[in-house]
Amino acid sequence: METAPVKLDKKEVFLALTDPLTLATTLHSILIVTYGPDIYEVDATELFLRLEEDFGAQPSEEVENRIQAIILAVSTDSFYNDPDAFTAICESLCNGDPGLEGLEALTLAEVVWGVYEVELNHEGATMSPQVHKLVQQAIDSEAEEAGDYQYMMNFLHEQRERLEHQLRKVGFKEFHLPAIKG
Repeated sequence: METAPVKLDKKEVFLALTDPLTLATTLHSILIVTYGPDIYEVDATELFLRLEEDFGAQPSEEVENRIQAIILAVSTDSFYNDPDAFTAICESLCNGDPGLEGLEALTLAEVVWGVYEVELNHEGATMSPQVHKLVQQAIDSEAEEAGDYQYMMNFLHEQRERLEHQLRKVGFKEFHLPAIKG
């Protein structure tokens, strides 16, 4: 994301790790700067212990869920190929809860935010027909119910602004987040 070395603000990282609203890209960026690509090889429990040791913060449950979701999305293509993984990752990135107790139909906002955030962190891949079908179901469901997507666009713009604010607070100064179009 940045070419210059990043100096993370440990106090702000602590706050980010304990805040259930911290977004996955912020968390993934902290992990990459702190531990490098080893994060994809380490057990999640070990990673959470390292964060606690290095920043004095026990990550909130939502933060843990987002970390696991973004690592799965970045280190595999399951987001693009497995409908259950796609659903759990989208729900985790958007809500901090993978919704494993009962996978509900995704909202269009969850789908679009999930795709936006995964593609910030993982070079895009082609969606399988099964995952594409889930996306189409979300589009069709919302078209029938609302017809007006302004609420979703407002949500996406707010999420993008939140992400930008979080990245700056923890110490990232130079980065580019693609615009939300529409």
